[in-house]
Amino acid sequence: MVFRAIAVEDDREYQLITVRRRNEGVVPRVKLMGSAILVKNYQVLEAGDFVISKRQLVHGGNGCVPNDLAGSIVSNEYLVIVDSPEVSAKFWALLSKTKSMYRSYFLSSFGVDIEKLVFDVDDWSARCLFLPSAAEQRSLCALFQRLDSLITLHQRKVDKLKTVKQSLLDRMFPKEGESVPELRFAGFTDPWEQRKAGEVASMVFRAIAVEDDREYQLITVRRRNEGVVPRVKLMGSAILVKNYQVLEAGDFVISKRQLVHGGNGCVPNDLAGSIVSNEYLVIVDSPEVSAKFWALLSKTKSMYRSYFLSSFGVDIEKLVFDVDDWSARCLFLPSAAEQRSLCALFQRLDSLITLHQREVDILKNVKQGLLDKMFV
Repeated sequence: MVFRAIAVEDDREYQLITVRRRNEGVVPRVKLMGSAILVKNYQVLEAGDFVISKRQLVHGGNGCVPNDLAGSIVSNEYLVIVDSPEVSAKFWALLSKTKSMYRSYFLSSFGVDIEKLVFDVDDWSARCLFLPSAAEQRSLCALFQRLDSLITLHQRKVDKLKTVKQSLLDRMFPKEGESVPELRFAGFTDPWEQRKAGEVASMVFRAIAVEDDREYQLITVRRRNEGVVPRVKLMGSAILVKNYQVLEAGDFVISKRQLVHGGNGCVPNDLAGSIVSNEYLVIVDSPEVSAKFWALLSKTKSMYRSYFLSSFGVDIEKLVFDVDDWSARCLFLPSAAEQRSLCALFQRLDSLITLHQREVDILKNVKQGLLDKMFV
């Protein structure tokens, strides 16, 4: 453990860092002039230092300093560990991701609230741990560094595809007050047609008689346009208010209480036959607009604005969607052929995002499995 004290000068700018929770590493925090740093008991960091936040350690607040943050400073609220003949800083960072080391950190922290536990360095320093040879440390670090690189690679692809998707949503749908998008497929030149939402949205309510001795699958919709997912299975006798409707695969479902937070999506095949209350609006294919296109349109800024203006309440978390108000609002729609082309493009993008996200999840599971099996 080191403390490279630095004399903070008022007329010099300094880069401060922080450590993310969940072992997500060291990141820049803010740049400040020395005159703005009132308590000047700071230390300077070098690339590769292993840094611990004494107030965030039980939440995974630790990591190695990357090359581009060498020369940053931190207060004495941080513990800095460097390479030693017995343990490298990289291995400390790896060891800190294991359950046994987390337990050691937790037992050496004090406080009455999990959010405010403080790491006791002296208590931890007296605790015992098992260490491999320097050669085995290097092999373990190399393996997990490779896994982290693969995870980062796929995560970057996910982030890039999401950025591309958002850019296309902004450019391939008309901006507010316009009838022609900035970017279109070849062969489509006609302006989009202005229609009232209630005229083209085919809203249904397939009432179901809930039977006490039958089990039902209930669904919910995730925020941020993340779609329809299973919620819970209940016997009919446990469903007290029985004003429910049944869903079919492909239905576009809106949560009236979550719509302004992106609470909508299409019902996947494996959730056909699920039920929802009248707190949900269900829209199906019509000659003018497919359910898939409603789901896509709902990801655009113009449709979000329409949903928001047709919601009421005094708290953003409790706004309720007014279907009648929205039905009277106008929107611009392309031809059925252009709808299909747009849906196909964005479905392809979603498939690629899902593919790379699955790779990220698989690699993270592999990494956790190896951490459990390759450490004492």
